[in-house]
Amino acid sequence: MRDTTPYPKAALAIASTGKLYKIEKDAKTDGVTGDALRDLRQERAPPILASFKAWLEAEFPRAPTKSPIHIAIWACPNQWRRFGRYTTRSFRDRQQPRRVYAARGCWTEE
Repeated sequence: MRDTTPYPKAALAIASTGKLYKIEKDAKTDGVTGDALRDLRQERAPPILASFKAWLEAEFPRAPTKSPIHIAIWACPNQWRRFGRYTTRSFRDRQQPRRVYAARGCWTEE
């Protein structure tokens, strides 16, 4: 089977992200919340994240400087703490950003 993706390196990164989204989808389908959601993330996400991080570290030196993939890979380590928090928290509240911004006085309902 021939890969017809115009950006195969980006496809690999997107596939890793898709695996993390699948964890969330499975949890939502099964009604998993709270500590059980955190436990599910801690069980299934670390191998995906480790594989993704290894791929990032291997690809970064090979990516042409200033190419979109180089810039994207360069930005990931700056966000790595957030990936780590993903496995230690159990929230799935889409309203959370609104509450945070509202508390700071930055969000208004119109």
